[in-house]
Amino acid sequence: MPAHIMLSYQWDDQPLVKRIHDRLIEHGLPVWMDIEGGVTGNINDAMAAGVEEAAVICPIMTPAYQASRNCKRELSYADSREVLTVPVMLAQDWEASEWLGLVTAGLLWVDFRNAETDDEHFESCVQSLQAEIMYNAGHLLVVPEVPEDVTGDEPEPRERRPPKRKTGRRFLHAQSMLYIRESGGETMDPDSDLRGKVELHEEPGERGSWEEQKGIGCKYFRNVATGGYLGYLHGEDDASSQPSEDCLNTTGSPKRKECVFTKTGSHQSEDHEYTTALLEESGDRVYTTDSPVETERWLLLADQMDQSCKRAVIIKNKHTGRFLAAQGGRFVGLTSYTEDCKWFLE
Repeated sequence: MPAHIMLSYQWDDQPLVKRIHDRLIEHGLPVWMDIEGGVTGNINDAMAAGVEEAAVICPIMTPAYQASRNCKRELSYADSREVLTVPVMLAQDWEASEWLGLVTAGLLWVDFRNAETDDEHFESCVQSLQAEIMYNAGHLLVVPEVPEDVTGDEPEPRERRPPKRKTGRRFLHAQSMLYIRESGGETMDPDSDLRGKVELHEEPGERGSWEEQKGIGCKYFRNVATGGYLGYLHGEDDASSQPSEDCLNTTGSPKRKECVFTKTGSHQSEDHEYTTALLEESGDRVYTTDSPVETERWLLLADQMDQSCKRAVIIKNKHTGRFLAAQGGRFVGLTSYTEDCKWFLE
């Protein structure tokens, strides 16, 4: 059986989940749902098979889902098998906790909180879900295709892959409508001291696409065009960290691999190499570097304040604890959420 999308839900939400199932099927995606032929024979065996043959599972998250023993068994089994998970949020003013919070921690959920307000809103939510599924698991899904213009007996379905998934994410600032992209002013040569500059621009271009890589309790964003990892340093952190004298080459600029930096008088370990090199004199710095360390660790979370039904997210630097925002066409790091912290995924 081809790898499918499994919809995991609590029974009270069946009407909405059935609508989601039908729309995804219409879009040509293979979807498993218990009431759509997913359960035959023993229910436990059927649910286990649904998980085992899934490329991705979508838990439809509500307080009732979290309280359900069957939903817990289903999603926990999928998690133990490392099935990719794309959560869907239905509940207003609620966050997953306990076992469900543990399984979905750090995952970007798709916002269906207002999906039933009107058909147009529902369609936008489905499109967001499809985009997130394709980004995470599009390379694993296989759907049947019946050739067109065939005469005679009904042909046997032949397999094809869905439209090619995007290899990277694009981040569009919700207020300024500017994209995060590497400027191209500096090259990412492994033997170079330089790091790429990152800017806000009206067009994403080829340097505005970022591949998401999973770290331990974080994400890294690697530029698809240049290979540079997105990083951030706050102005105060920049000023408090300076390279030691033995880190400088004959031109006075920081060395690369051999450099160890001092901060408030103490030496840092070598895995923190050159993270404070080539800083701007003041202000926050967003940049790319060829190997990720502390300042290149990020959290990507759904924007719970957004009601637009778009793919609204917040980007938080794990090292500094600041939200990546934009003000006046420049990057800033904020300690608390404002509308300037909102980005749309494309």
